[in-house]
Amino acid sequence: MASVYIPAERWFMNELQIVRFEPNELAFRRWGHRHRLLAAGVDDGYAWHALMKATLGDDAPQPFVVRARGGSAELLAYTTLDTRHWRPMGQEEEAIRALGLARLQVRAFPMDWVAGDRASFEVRIRPVIRTRNGRDRKRELDAAVHARLSDPEAIREDVYRHWLEEQLGRGGAARLRGTPRLVRFRRSYVLRRDRSTTTSEVRKVAGPDVTFRGELEVMDGEAFIALIVRGVGRHRAFGFGCLLLAPSGALR
Repeated sequence: MASVYIPAERWFMNELQIVRFEPNELAFRRWGHRHRLLAAGVDDGYAWHALMKATLGDDAPQPFVVRARGGSAELLAYTTLDTRHWRPMGQEEEAIRALGLARLQVRAFPMDWVAGDRASFEVRIRPVIRTRNGRDRKRELDAAVHARLSDPEAIREDVYRHWLEEQLGRGGAARLRGTPRLVRFRRSYVLRRDRSTTTSEVRKVAGPDVTFRGELEVMDGEAFIALIVRGVGRHRAFGFGCLLLAPSGALR
């Protein structure tokens, strides 16, 4: 992203902030393996979510995204909470060190968006459709696979772009300007807690893992802020749906 993250001198409860952690990856790996939240071939998003919950409790921010930056990792997230009151929960020193809470940076997010404003964006999404199976239980289906049930010629990338456009347009928030670029596509496994069982077991779920960059135009300022706070699509608590913005034209 074409952004510089600088700690804010003051910020206020209920205003939107973007927060930046500099995690200690070695400590994160040790903590994640000890809690059996990391496995080969499985995305780390659930482990990052659990780490923030272990450190910050109900104040754990979302949506968030973890990115490689300069040979290390950074975790970016949005929150409307007063981060001055963030205090580590419990005595898990390894979790506190892994998240890098002592190096937290906070910056106020602009709240004065109006119709017609434009910005570059980057977002990692999981474009899935919720359907019901024969036993009337909900399941997630890759949006491209779902589209091909009615149109076998449907092009995966076009389906994902259409899915993204629908998500950005929720509540009349924003619309795409031009054609966003698919930066990355893969199928990944994520961990989810199965609430349909009495034990709430953690299970692996496969699905599309997509990153887009492009340009958007705000249609309604309040709805756009609500979209930022909520995030885009599903799995927002696990590293998807965090809409990162930069000045218009900054991202290619």
